[in-house]
Amino acid sequence: MPPTPDTLWLRLMGRDTVQRQAIRELLALAPEHPARRTTLEHLARLQITLQSRQNLTKDEQEIVVNLSPIYQQWREETLQQGRQEGIQQGQQIERQLMLSRTVPLLLQSGLTLEQIAQQLQVSLDEVTAAAAQNQN
Repeated sequence: MPPTPDTLWLRLMGRDTVQRQAIRELLALAPEHPARRTTLEHLARLQITLQSRQNLTKDEQEIVVNLSPIYQQWREETLQQGRQEGIQQGQQIERQLMLSRTVPLLLQSGLTLEQIAQQLQVSLDEVTAAAAQNQN
């Protein structure tokens, strides 16, 4: 089978050298490649499933070994994505806390919601939500 991007998926299901080369090609794809993330996830699941079985055949053992780099890459990318999401959530919570403390004070000083939004460089919706939250 010719080693082209169109045959990558089929070659991943191949054996020996063909499979190992296809795995290297998959790992070399750009992180934003449309099929990369999904393919890594499916193959990582296959590796996990096979690894959890008892009495693997020789072919299954070879697949587990060959898929180990894919599992490691998928795991690292998943952990990194989780870290990024956690950072973003933390920043969002921080921003909401800042607004919930600041907006009431600025309203008491006589500023309008629009002025507060402009001064804090946030959206009017965020200021309105913080003001409404403070009234509850």
